[in-house]
Amino acid sequence: MRHINRHIKKTIARRKLEQEREKLSDELQDALAKVKQLTGLVPVCTSCNKIRDDKVFWNQIEAYMLGRPDPEPAQGICPECLKNLHPENYEVQCWEYMKCGHEVAKTCPTVLLDAGRMCWNISSTLCGGKRQGEAFRKLRLCQDCEFFIKLNRGEI
Repeated sequence: MRHINRHIKKTIARRKLEQEREKLSDELQDALAKVKQLTGLVPVCTSCNKIRDDKVFWNQIEAYMLGRPDPEPAQGICPECLKNLHPENYEVQCWEYMKCGHEVAKTCPTVLLDAGRMCWNISSTLCGGKRQGEAFRKLRLCQDCEFFIKLNRGEI
């Protein structure tokens, strides 16, 4: 009798685990479908019609569309138009203030994450043309940075 009870308990536990696994699998499939849907979205500036590419650069629509499958446009506004149309809402980013240029901007995680006002919290940034380490180790460098100082004073 004990043997049968143990077997029943194990069977119930196994079924429960299988149900949980199926539920997690379904949730994962739903999440994957949403990610696939989102990857098809392309931010388009509502003012100048530039498109933001994978590297967070805004390009003319014709240049972006060459050789690409049909993307799904998503409205947005590029930084240049935001600065011109709504200067009160525009916030300068570290790479703009420090004039890093396109070569640095293509590989700097701060640009890729669109986190130019939180750059000191991002590891492996390209500051002064040199790759920095972990965020907590580079903080001393950041505390001497003109952008960091002005940002914390509320000057920019």
